[in-house]
Amino acid sequence: MKDGFHLEELKITNREKIIFDVKFLDQDQELNNQLFTTVIIGANGAGKSYLLALIVEIFRAIENRKNNKELSLRYDSYYLKYYFGKQCYTVEIYKKKFKLMKNQEIVNINQVAMPLKVLAVSFMINDKFIFKADNKDSQDIYEYLGTRRTSNATWTNSIVRKVSEALIENVEKPGFYKKVKEILEFLKFKPKITIVFEPDRKTLFTRKMSLQVLEGKINKIKHSREYRAFSINKYQQEDILDLYKFINETSKDRLKANVNNKVGIEYTIDLERVESNKPLFLDNDPLQKLMDLKLLNSPMLKLHKDDEFDFEFASSGEKQFLYTMINIASKLEQNSLVLIDEPELSFHPNWQMTYINYLKKIFRDYPTCHFLLATHSHYIVSDLQPSSSSLVILDTINEEKNVRKAELVTYSTYAWSAENILYNIFQVRTTRNYYFEMDLRRLVGAVKNKTQNIDELSSLINKLKGFVFDELDPINIIIQDAERYLSHVRKVE
Repeated sequence: MKDGFHLEELKITNREKIIFDVKFLDQDQELNNQLFTTVIIGANGAGKSYLLALIVEIFRAIENRKNNKELSLRYDSYYLKYYFGKQCYTVEIYKKKFKLMKNQEIVNINQVAMPLKVLAVSFMINDKFIFKADNKDSQDIYEYLGTRRTSNATWTNSIVRKVSEALIENVEKPGFYKKVKEILEFLKFKPKITIVFEPDRKTLFTRKMSLQVLEGKINKIKHSREYRAFSINKYQQEDILDLYKFINETSKDRLKANVNNKVGIEYTIDLERVESNKPLFLDNDPLQKLMDLKLLNSPMLKLHKDDEFDFEFASSGEKQFLYTMINIASKLEQNSLVLIDEPELSFHPNWQMTYINYLKKIFRDYPTCHFLLATHSHYIVSDLQPSSSSLVILDTINEEKNVRKAELVTYSTYAWSAENILYNIFQVRTTRNYYFEMDLRRLVGAVKNKTQNIDELSSLINKLKGFVFDELDPINIIIQDAERYLSHVRKVE
């Protein structure tokens, strides 16, 4: 096991029912010096998204126990095994009681190493991740990078605002803008992004605002019941004076833009001249405060390709790629766990086929991280290099055995054809699928040649039965003949 954070195993039970029993990688797997990716697939209802949400829940529970905070766990029993560096940690929780081990020796909670970050990434408006508002002062390891702005709601402008905030706040983060440039290269965009701030009132940057008017606006919100009053209540007199100076002095030196017949402020991030972006970083705090006060509207993003165009006119796939990748780049640290739900949303098959490879290219500076991706895309599965990836297949709950099946695939699917992956991995029978027809021919040949190999015959029958569409499917005739022959062979033996 190489240095870094790697999640190996998770088991969750409740009232003797197995909710999940999943191995994410083989402990003997040799890993190269790349970030490790685990792809999780399964039919609708198999629990892929739910699994990712429960992983967040258990790491938050460990962190809360460390900080003597209330635990929020929905099931009776949890077992988690992971590596941090070359040290193996196991966490067992039974009815909120912890048993913690490091290299098979019992330790206390403060001796348990945790991933530096647990990032939950999704572009869906109804993702299953625990919502957590972005708090720049928080030391929590968990970061929610979905599109929701509250626990149960999202707004169309929240995507643009989150991307803008990431671009502004990480001006001085080493390597961040280099990664943004690579993200734009993937999309075939030019290496620059323009951010435009539109004032709520026409005269904000054209007439002087008195300190009394500004204080009156702030005090009115402080005494209201608006959700933003909580953050604005923290404003000190120094913050108000800084805002006053920005509106009446600093803004005069910034590039202006005509926005809906108002005079706004425009910043262009030049990714090839990082030093030119200093004003944007310096203005970050007052710009955020002006948006909280609703003196500035949410920013507009402009991208550059053949010409300049608004972010809103980008394709849904382009928006998704920009949003998720820039957000990950803004928060990622070494030894982190990244959970991505349905990364293929709105992607062309060509993008899906190169997604894992590009993910590893963009975040090649983070070889100590483990990425878990839940997907329906068979194209993503074809891009899994065995030295830095694993594949887990989830099946729906078997009510008779009271268990949800999870299989860690031990063979490589790298460069497999779409037909091969659909049939042998996703268990999908497509019209004229070569691999389905080959199995069918094997079954017919086995019966015709009067095979005595019961195990092979039984395995083929059971496999093909899973691909029968309905009782009128003509494949039933072949299977029934094979079953009669199998029954005859067993009687003879």
